[in-house]
Order: sequence, then C-alpha cells, then structure tokens
Amino acid sequence: MHLSDTISRSRKREQTQRLAHRTDYYYHGHRICRDVFKYLHGVGQDKLNALMKHCKAAGVEARVHKLNKRLPANALKLQDTRAIVDFILNYAEANAIILPGCTPRHWKADVKLLPTNCSKRTVCEQYCAAVENAGMQMVTLRTFRRIWQQLVPFVSTMRPATDLCWYCQSGKGANCVVSLLHYFFEHYGMGEEDVHLHADNCSGQNKNSTMMWYLMWRVLTGRHKNITFSFLLAGHTKFSCDWCFALVKRLFRRTRVDCLNDIVKVVEESSHVNIAQVCGKENGEVIVPTYDWTSFLSTYFRKVGGIKKNHHFHFREGSGIIEIKEFCDSGATQQDLLRGGVPLPSKMPDQILPKDSMRSGSGTSMKK
Repeated sequence: MHLSDTISRSRKREQTQRLAHRTDYYYHGHRICRDVFKYLHGVGQDKLNALMKHCKAAGVEARVHKLNKRLPANALKLQDTRAIVDFILNYAEANAIILPGCTPRHWKADVKLLPTNCSKRTVCEQYCAAVENAGMQMVTLRTFRRIWQQLVPFVSTMRPATDLCWYCQSGKGANCVVSLLHYFFEHYGMGEEDVHLHADNCSGQNKNSTMMWYLMWRVLTGRHKNITFSFLLAGHTKFSCDWCFALVKRLFRRTRVDCLNDIVKVVEESSHVNIAQVCGKENGEVIVPTYDWTSFLSTYFRKVGGIKKNHHFHFREGSGIIEIKEFCDSGATQQDLLRGGVPLPSKMPDQILPKDSMRSGSGTSMKK
C-alpha cells in the first residue's frame, strides 16, 4: 500500500497538493484494486481506514492499544479467573466421575464427566451465588463458558444414555440381565441373606417388571430373606462398574483381539478388580444360560405400578408385598404383586437357546 499527498499527472511540471491522500495498492509488485486488497488481507473498510490513518500519523509502525498500560474497569482480574477455575475443579471433584482411558465422544485420558443435569448454566448460577455472598466479582454466563472451555476443557457434561446399546435401549434386554444376575447369585454368592442392589434407570435392563418379579421370586422361594433394590438418580448414574468397563475399553483399544480367549485375557489384565466370565464357547457350548423369565413370572405376578418415578424397592421373605419409595426419605407405599390362587412353582423357566450365528439361505445351519 502506497500513500501519496500529491496528484499524479505527468504533463505538469509541478504537482499540486491533494485534499485527500491518494492510495495505491500492490500485491507482490503488481498493482491491484482496493477490493482485492481487502479480500487478500481479510480486512474490512473500517479496519483499512484505521490503518491508513495510523500510517499517515506515525508511519509504518505497529499500532499500540490505548489501554495497553491499564486494564478496563470491567476486565476480569487474575484472581477472579483463578477463582472460577478452582470452583469448576472443586465442583467436578465432588460431582464428576473419572473414566480412565478414552471413551466415546471424550478422547482425553483425564476426562471428568459431570451428571447430565449439571450444565454450564447450572454451575455458573451456583458460582455467582457463592461469590455474591463472598463479595467477589460476578461474571456473565458467556464469560464463564469461555473460561471453562479455555482452561478446564477436560471437565464436561455427559450425555444421557451414553452407555446403552441399541438392544437395551429398545427394551428387550430384561431376560438377559436377569439371567446374568441369577448366574451370579448361584455361582458367586456367599450365602448372604440380605442383599442391597444398585442400578441405573435403564428400563430395558434393570427398571422393569421382570426384574422386580425375579427379586420377589427369590425371597418367596427362600433364596434370600430381604432384598433392597435402589436406583440412582437421573444424571448420577455413572458409578464404580462404569470405571471397571472403562479399564477394559482402554486396554482393548490397544490390544489385538482375534478370538474369545483374547477378550478374556484383556479383561483379566485390565485390572485386578475385573474377572472374566465367559457366557459361552466358540463351539456353541453355553456356560451362562438365558431363561425366559418374562413369560415364566408374568403368570404369577402383577406389574409394578409407578415403577419409573420411584427409586427404592424392598422385598421381604414370606410376603408378596413390595414396599416402594420415591426417595430414601419419602413415605413407603405397598403393592401386592402375587396373583391370587396361583402357587409358585419350584422349577426354573424355559431356557432360551442362542440362535445360530451363520445360516444358509434355506434356514439350516451351515457346517464347517
């Protein structure tokens, strides 16, 4: 860019003074128009006018902001920024769950996942309420989000249903989960009489009538005396079992797996807290059988009313009545699940055989 305060006329011996400076624009030695110059340098007309004004007054020098020696009155101080970061980290320490290794949508090892109900707006409101009582400077939600994204990006809010497969989300996994729980009690139980179970609110896996019927069936058949089944609050459903799964995922992503035994080795070597239990072998042998609990128990029990909104269910020996609480400090209500005049059998339900993994076009199993 070339600035000149004289006119450009070759026929006159003397050039007169211009009222407005003439500006020539060049790019790699070639003269170009103003619009192309602005496009190449990514500036607008206001920015260009400011540069021209500065060049006329001070020459080719770097521009210095007028507030370079002092901060504006509304600028956030270092101690306020540090207070925001400390608040977010302390909040995450008290409410977040740490998942080791890489997890879907979170590709950092030090990720901390807040519950789904803990949004940035919610945390910002709690911070503003805390600093207002302490007499510190409050910040807007936009500033709070910007500092969060720049300084503590590893703290984020988890998305609902991030740990569910499509089969469980569609509500078809009750028989499988109940069969796995039954196998655990029969083979890993220690003869306990009182049991307290915790689970998330997935209706396809845990929070369904089939699971309630099964627990009632266990106390009525003398397998346990008391069972308390508690569901975690929505947004707080990540707990120790998710940590164990994350350890398996971390090793699985960097291990070559070619067969079922390789998966068993990954589980065993992921951590001392993980124990591999194979449900079946590659030759088709079933180790952990799956039973049709839904069809079997629906003959003897009624559906549980209000199952989705409640969180605590208690089963007692010798009674078909279930005690239900919405929260731990709420009043208990009772429901009779037994159908009248239908005695409970001592037999097990029918086994669901696994489908053949490979079939021909006619429907018959393919031979190796």
